[in-house]
Amino acid sequence: DILKALSLGNIAFNLFNEIRAQNPEVYDTYLPLGIYTFALGYISFSREKKEEGINMVKLSENGIFTKPLAYAALVYMYSFDKKPGIAVKYAKMALRMFPQSRTFRWILAYAYREAGMYKEEVGVYREILEDIRRRKGECKVCLAEVFLKMGEAYRKMGERDLARENFEMARNLAKEERDPYRQKKVQEILKNLSRYEVK
Repeated sequence: DILKALSLGNIAFNLFNEIRAQNPEVYDTYLPLGIYTFALGYISFSREKKEEGINMVKLSENGIFTKPLAYAALVYMYSFDKKPGIAVKYAKMALRMFPQSRTFRWILAYAYREAGMYKEEVGVYREILEDIRRRKGECKVCLAEVFLKMGEAYRKMGERDLARENFEMARNLAKEERDPYRQKKVQEILKNLSRYEVK
């Protein structure tokens, strides 16, 4: 519910604003303030609000805990703002801080996708697959999601056979998942695959 989310967001916004008023150098507060301000600008089509939100998030780079989270937030903000090249830059900065992070690899892959850099996107998915296998991950649905995304990237590149191969791998892995807590994700992946006529 968007209205409920905005209402709760406004409560949090006011609390963080109080902290910032008492000490403007508590830079960690600028991250949630910036995200909320950007969201308001996004839904109200306000360029000024979006810029204000981005600038706040950039200030949060100076926070004790928020620097990598600020980079991650800026990836999505610049993507939503149709500036994917800048999003890629921030995704790379986040990954440089935590080179072992699978999460930041997912974010970089997303940034590459938004920038239309599908070859680079596939390269990141290969790294994610390698990481899952190196850690001997038993999460079939995790692997399935990587193959789904890789198939979509190949499809964007016009590589229909490779796309189909990856989609079928995703389907097989998703159907092998037995963890009851992952079944919702399984159904989500299978639903996405059905759009590509893979059942």
